[in-house]
Amino acid sequence: MDRKGGSGNRKKRVTTGSSGGGIYKRGSGLNRPDRKPVGNASAYQERRERPDDDFSETEPAHNTGGINFGNILGHSSGSIIRSSKGCGSCLPKIILIAVVIIIVIFIYVKCFSPNQGVDSENSVIDSSIESDTNAQDRDPALTGDPIHNNISPMTGITGPRTRRTEILGDGKDVITVMVYMCGTDLESDYGMATADINEMLYADIGENLNIIIETGGTSKWKNTVIKSNTNQRYRVIEDGLVPLDENVGKKPMTDPKTLSDFVSFCAEEFPANRYALIFWDHGGGSLAGFGYDQLFPKNKSMTLDQIYSALEEAGVAFDFIGFDACLMGTVETAYMLNYHADYMIASEELEPGIGWYYTDWISALSKNTSMATTAIGKNIIDSFVTTCQTKVPRDIATLSLIDLVELNNNADQAFRAFALSADALLDEDYKIVSEARSNTREFNRSRTDQIDLIHLAENIQSKEAIELAEAMRKCVKYNRTTSNIKNANGLSIYFPYDELKTMSPMLSVYDRIGMGEEYTGLVKKFANMVVGGQITTTGSSSPISSLLGGLLGASGSDSDIWSSAWNSFFDHPDFSAFTGLSSGDTGSWIDSNLIQSGADYYQEHFLNAADLKLVEKGDGFVVSLTDEQWDLILRVELNVFFDDGEGYIDLGIDNIYEFDSDGDLIIGFDGTWIALDKHIVAFYIESIEEDENSYTVVGSVPALLNGELVDIIVMFTSENEYGYVAGARINYGDTTDTMQKGLIEIQKGDVIDFLCDYYTYDEDYDNSYFLGDQMISDGDLTVSYHSVGGNECMITYRLTDIYNNTYWTEAILYQE
Repeated sequence: MDRKGGSGNRKKRVTTGSSGGGIYKRGSGLNRPDRKPVGNASAYQERRERPDDDFSETEPAHNTGGINFGNILGHSSGSIIRSSKGCGSCLPKIILIAVVIIIVIFIYVKCFSPNQGVDSENSVIDSSIESDTNAQDRDPALTGDPIHNNISPMTGITGPRTRRTEILGDGKDVITVMVYMCGTDLESDYGMATADINEMLYADIGENLNIIIETGGTSKWKNTVIKSNTNQRYRVIEDGLVPLDENVGKKPMTDPKTLSDFVSFCAEEFPANRYALIFWDHGGGSLAGFGYDQLFPKNKSMTLDQIYSALEEAGVAFDFIGFDACLMGTVETAYMLNYHADYMIASEELEPGIGWYYTDWISALSKNTSMATTAIGKNIIDSFVTTCQTKVPRDIATLSLIDLVELNNNADQAFRAFALSADALLDEDYKIVSEARSNTREFNRSRTDQIDLIHLAENIQSKEAIELAEAMRKCVKYNRTTSNIKNANGLSIYFPYDELKTMSPMLSVYDRIGMGEEYTGLVKKFANMVVGGQITTTGSSSPISSLLGGLLGASGSDSDIWSSAWNSFFDHPDFSAFTGLSSGDTGSWIDSNLIQSGADYYQEHFLNAADLKLVEKGDGFVVSLTDEQWDLILRVELNVFFDDGEGYIDLGIDNIYEFDSDGDLIIGFDGTWIALDKHIVAFYIESIEEDENSYTVVGSVPALLNGELVDIIVMFTSENEYGYVAGARINYGDTTDTMQKGLIEIQKGDVIDFLCDYYTYDEDYDNSYFLGDQMISDGDLTVSYHSVGGNECMITYRLTDIYNNTYWTEAILYQE
């Protein structure tokens, strides 16, 4: 990693005086049903997964001497209270024996672990009365998992094609725009669907343009016209909503049959030579797909193959299909839609809550129904981004128009060639691909593993990668972003790294949408090499590598050990419950031969946790590694825990660090932590985007906002280097795999209870609590770094290597 600039251009606004809310746990514990911490993974949570003998335990020496930080920090002394113990060099043969055994354990641990405003002005729809719905009314037939019933898998791109839609010209074209509007909590809580319908009603709608809406999926509508106890269909005209079917039936909007029936209805009742379909709701990307129906939550979302099934059943060819939803601008979505449309309009990133702005582009299209599709897309994108910049300037936004014919006829070949070359590159030097993946723009990090494809190709820089970037730029006919988002070039793609447990379901989707064996093979090989690197790297917190110590003493032949472990795993009585597979059915992407074939590479690119010991240097301490060892490190982050006299409050993890002139990591803490209005909070870094000229750092703060569980999003950018609060993101937990559309603006009078995770001195998770005093917001929250005061803090640095292993330096007790 680059050790010249430390944590880059980030600057601290340090505030003084008393902390706004104090640092103490409040309440009797949240007692969440899932008993999960509210913060992201940090040292205590991950280190607890390591075996007990991986630590040399000592009682916390709260008032004793130890390593003296007085000179290096200007504060009094602290103590090392945890010391990681590496297991030294391991013989390749032992590693290989361990590999095959841990593959099985990895399947269990890593893959199968159970586990805003409104943007309209004066509302055309009367919003004085809200309809009632019994949200608990469930169709028993739909409470199971309906996924993939009677779905015919796609065959993949097999050859060139022409456009499915012919534009007549001279204003002779008739266009039917179908809006599939699953209102969900976006409508019941914020009236966002009502606002967008109002935007449509404000447009000048011509006679050759039909706008048809199906409504559903929400517990209540913020108007007096639309009902929530049944799906309904309306035509939008200048004079208002014209009912077409006011009782379609209470049907789940995430059921492909509901979508198929709506599309067929529109084509039959409003025939046209140009058709468009807009999906309106939450989105979750290539794996989760589209939609969350409040009335049928057990249905989860509509996956890509289910969308394909619905469109195939309806049999309508579309001019364009758009997603007014988050994260759907992916290569996988484009490949799936290629069978049914000529263009796709979608966002790589989370969309702001106000979504698309419908008035202007509908009015322009009404004036000229022969408008080129590229012009329609440009109007949609320009009005969306401009409105976001005006109404939600702190939110991020990007939207793209993708030419699916160009993807089919030209870019597909470049994509396949790239996948084969990257696959071969993994055999030569995994590190090149791993670093490129780590440095690529990621969207909704740690949930979707979706990255910008063009940015990835530009980072790899092979001949085939450069050709792919050029080909994909030709597919992206138009793309705009707000200024606070970097390297969003128009199309993202799934590339596993943070969430390997998503590999099996994602590969299943790939199989059903005909993604192609070239890219499927690439992600399989990369994921297997990640596994191999985690297995053979000792002393990290990876669940699989932490089990290595117990296997080093195994005796017997390789085949005997493998056979015994394999049979024991699949004969275990809990196998089916934990894996969802039948006994004897591996169903796994893990390839033991592939992992073992990389043993020599792992041994040559190997980091031992024992080498991370603290070394005295001058008046302080550093971590000193060789250039080769630092080249294996991709990220460095600071983890801080506050000692309240009974245990530790987890204050989170931040990307603040510094190297000295020799390239050694300085072990230091200035006694300040992130605060909102001087109220110290638990902050967790989420993503870092940096280049030579700019940077964007995004982190989250767990909290209750007016009683609702959220993550308050804090951003640091080149334009606002001291940081700002962008808004709050609803934390849905396991309710849905899709993501909230937009951030909630924190307003004056909002009640905020910051949250924290609490651990005993024995490193056991106790509970999650309120952190400090309750806050009544004055509106705009000021971001600063504030003194933690006189209590002791335990600090440690987390290092992440090219295999996504994490390590911690020895923990230090710090006291001001």
